[in-house]
Amino acid sequence: MTNFTSDASNKMLIDGVSEDLITDLSRISGLFVIAGNTSFAFQDRDIDVASFAEKLGVRYVVDGSLRRTGDGFRVNIRLTDTLDGRLIWAERFDGEIDDIFDLQNSIVLAIARELDVPLDSQSRTAIENVETETIEAREAFQRGWELYSRFNEQDNLAAIPHFERAVELDPDYGRAWATLALAHLRPHIFHHWTGFADAEEQMHIGLFYKYYRELTQQDTSLIHVVRAIVSLNLPDWDSATGKSRGTDEARQEAAKAIALQPSDPEAHLTMGWALIAGGKPEEGLAFVQAAMRLDPAYPSHYALFEGAAYFAMDDLVGAEVAILHELERNPQAIELMPFAASILALNGDRRAARALIDRWRKGEKESGLNEVVREYFFIVRWIGEQKYLNNRLKKGLQMAALPPSTTVASLRADLSRGDAKEQRDAAQSLALFGSEAAPAVPELIMLLDSPSVFVRKEAAIALGEIGEGASSALPALEANVDESLSGSVAARAIEQIRGYSQKQ
Repeated sequence: MTNFTSDASNKMLIDGVSEDLITDLSRISGLFVIAGNTSFAFQDRDIDVASFAEKLGVRYVVDGSLRRTGDGFRVNIRLTDTLDGRLIWAERFDGEIDDIFDLQNSIVLAIARELDVPLDSQSRTAIENVETETIEAREAFQRGWELYSRFNEQDNLAAIPHFERAVELDPDYGRAWATLALAHLRPHIFHHWTGFADAEEQMHIGLFYKYYRELTQQDTSLIHVVRAIVSLNLPDWDSATGKSRGTDEARQEAAKAIALQPSDPEAHLTMGWALIAGGKPEEGLAFVQAAMRLDPAYPSHYALFEGAAYFAMDDLVGAEVAILHELERNPQAIELMPFAASILALNGDRRAARALIDRWRKGEKESGLNEVVREYFFIVRWIGEQKYLNNRLKKGLQMAALPPSTTVASLRADLSRGDAKEQRDAAQSLALFGSEAAPAVPELIMLLDSPSVFVRKEAAIALGEIGEGASSALPALEANVDESLSGSVAARAIEQIRGYSQKQ
C-alpha cells in the first residue's frame, strides 16, 4: 500500500495492514503469496504492475493506498491479472479507524471470491479471528518486526521494547508473544551476550522461557515455528534425560505451520532446517529454496540453511557458492562468516578462510580467537548417522583460524621440541590437515611414548585423522591400547587407519 502522507504513524498502520493482508492471504491453500519482506521493497514507488509480477513470478497483484484522517481512514485497493492487464476488482472503503481489522477480513474474503479460490472452514476461521483489535498494539508490533527482520544483534535488541509494548497493550496478542520470545531466543542461539551488561538483569534464555510460557492458545503459524525452533535448539527440561526433542518434533510443528499458512516462508525454512539436521538434506534444500521463492528478498539466514544443505550433501562447491553469494549481497551478515570460513578452509582456500575469520572477529588476539573457535557451535546440529558433519564443520572452522604461515612442516618442527603444551597444540593442528599431515607420522609415533597423557591422546587423534597414510603407526598404537583416556583414543585411531570408521 502507498502512503500519501509523511506521518510516521500512518506508515506503521499501512505496514501493519499490508502485513496482515499478506498473512491472511498466505493462509489460503492454493494461493502463492510473496512475503512482506519482499513486497515492502516496492512500497511508495511507482511500479509497472506487469514488470513487478514478472520479476516476482506471480500472476495477480494487489495494490492500493491508505490514508488516515484523525479517527477515520480511507482505503483504495485493486486486484489486477497481469497476464492481460485486466482489473479484476477495485473498491474504496471509508470507515472509523477501529473498524480497520474488519476491513482486512472483507478484503481478503473478496479477493478469494474474485479468484474463485475455495476457503475451507479452517482458513476462514483463521482469517476472521483477528490477532489483535488494538491499533496501538499492532503499530508497536510492526515497529518491532521491521527491526527484528534485519537479522543482526543491534536491531534485534532494539526490537524487543516494541514487542514488549505490544503485549502490554494486548495481553492476548499471540503473534507478539511469539516474536518477543524469538527475539530473546536468537541471542542465545548466536551467542550474543552483549545485550545484558547489568549482572542483575535476566539472561536472554531466561526471558525466552518466560515469554514462551505466555504464548496463548491461538493456533498461528508463527507459534508452531517457535515450537519447532525450540525442538531443534533447546533441551526438553520436562523430560527425565533433558535431551533435545530433536528433528521429528520440529518437522511435526513445521508441518502444522505450513498447513495453517501455506505461503509462510519461515514455516518452509523451519521445515528445511529440521530435514537438513535430520539427515535429509535434499528434501530440506527443497523447502529452503521454496522459502526463498516465497520471499525473494529473503533475510541472510536463509542462505545459511541453503549452504548447510549443500554441505550435508557433500557438495562443498555448492555450499561455498551459496554462502559467498549471500555475503556479497549482504556484507554485514556477520553470522554467515564462521560457516563460510569453514567451507573455504575445507575447500583448500585457507587464506580466504582466514580473511573471513578476521572480519568476523575483527581485532581479536590470536589466543582469544582460538578460544572463540573452540567454543563456537553452528546453528544446524546434525543427529544420528549425520553427527559426523558437526565435527567436520568444526574442523573447517579451526583450520580457517590457523595463521596462514602454519604448515605441516612448521608443525613437525613444533612436535620435535620438548615443551608438552607446544607438542599437544601442534598435534591438534596437524589433525586438521588430515591425510596431508602424513609426513609428520614419525614424529607423532614418538609422541605416543610421551609422559603426558594429553600429548599421547592428541598424537593418536592426529594419526587417526591421517588415516591409511599412518599405517606405520599401528604397532605403536596397539601398544597404547588400554583402559586409559589415551588408550581408548588409540583404539579409535586404529579403526580409522584400517578404514573401519570412515566418518568421524
